Amino acid sequence: MIFFFFKQKTAYEMLRSLVGSEMCIRDRLGLLASMAGAEVGVAYSGGGITAFLASMCTQRALDQIARPPPNSRTISTVSGGTLGYALYVNGTAPYAFPAASDSLAELRSSSLEQLSSRESSGSSPIWFGSILGLLPERHPAVASQWTNRSNWWERLLSVAGELSYHVDFGALDPGEQPFVANFGLMLQSALPTQRNRTTGAIPDAAQVLFPVALEMTQGALISPQKLQLPGLRSIDALSASSAFWAVQVLERPLPYAVLKGALLKLEAVLPSGARAAMVGLDGGVVDSTGIVSLLRRQTRQIVAFYIDNSDLRLVNSQLAFLFGNSSGVPNKMSELEGPRLAQVFATELYQELYLNLTNPAILMAELRNVWVKQNSFFGVQPYLLERLVVISNQRSASFLAEFQDRRVAEQIDDRWPNQFTAGMPTLDANVLCAFSSWKVWKHRALFEAIFESEQ
Repeated sequence: MIFFFFKQKTAYEMLRSLVGSEMCIRDRLGLLASMAGAEVGVAYSGGGITAFLASMCTQRALDQIARPPPNSRTISTVSGGTLGYALYVNGTAPYAFPAASDSLAELRSSSLEQLSSRESSGSSPIWFGSILGLLPERHPAVASQWTNRSNWWERLLSVAGELSYHVDFGALDPGEQPFVANFGLMLQSALPTQRNRTTGAIPDAAQVLFPVALEMTQGALISPQKLQLPGLRSIDALSASSAFWAVQVLERPLPYAVLKGALLKLEAVLPSGARAAMVGLDGGVVDSTGIVSLLRRQTRQIVAFYIDNSDLRLVNSQLAFLFGNSSGVPNKMSELEGPRLAQVFATELYQELYLNLTNPAILMAELRNVWVKQNSFFGVQPYLLERLVVISNQRSASFLAEFQDRRVAEQIDDRWPNQFTAGMPTLDANVLCAFSSWKVWKHRALFEAIFESEQ
């Protein structure tokens, strides 16, 4: 096979869209043939309760644009995004979503009273944010009564799913699309551990930390290091993918000594045939964006919803490390491998992407024809990515101005939309849902163009 290359004037060409200030980044090589298959992927990042609720509302808004044919769109999820998507596709009846998430006209006319209610115009009795009835609005410490109770998180998720949504996580239906739930494994013998402030990584990350995922539709384990997890169930993957609390236990000797019995224990079979005791961890410990699993599949077009529960201006390692940017400010619970092992994109692309995602008037970046770097830690092979669209979750004054009832913007919490550590008030949850839909509506033409290849 012969490829032709054309030299351009600059390494990367930054373009501004004719219809807005979105960013488009073109590959410097101008490669004429793509190594990727005709595939579309959607990624829902981790981010606690924010990602949990936003992923449900975003998926609903995407389905309103166009429901894809079966097996045509890969969904890659992490942590809260995993739980939200799993619940959305497993609802026995449509959930009750706020009318403000139905259309722009409904959004504009929604009153403070309507948005502060858990009622909707639909017939379902199950409010999309029902999980909030079980959560405090401030982050609780890991309760001492869970000490040495193995798999407590799995049991808690099962109870919460049944009580709040009438969903049995133990009998999960993964839906019609390939669904990849991402999580991490760490050698139990390497614990406790702590991130190096200089390198951004834990000691010996490449030898003790392993990115894995379960393809929920087929039940197939995905492991770049060719690990096997005999007897792994879908509920194990869901509980590991969303175990956001675990890293706080791992990084400090005293909490680890007291609470290590509460961690998800898994036995892995190494390529040599030897067995190793592992701890299952939140997918954010290796990639909180969900993008890497789609790159591993050489997906041609990726839409990534970065719906983390932290302000991107304050904590940005989740995206920065994928570009090898060592100046990224890390979240204590994410990307423990550091920027050297995590890099899949050219470093020079990051700054413009970051500026667009943190600009409240834009909150979107589009990268076109970008070369993906080989990454043995993630099992990613080099290829030409035709399009990567990233949508962020920063506070938007222009969105809040859409409400004709000015009391909505006045009474929304200062933590909205991305700084809730546990639960959130009903008003903020409903407005977050409307915000998630609004961002999809805003870029409807772009999404229609991307999803057209699925038909």
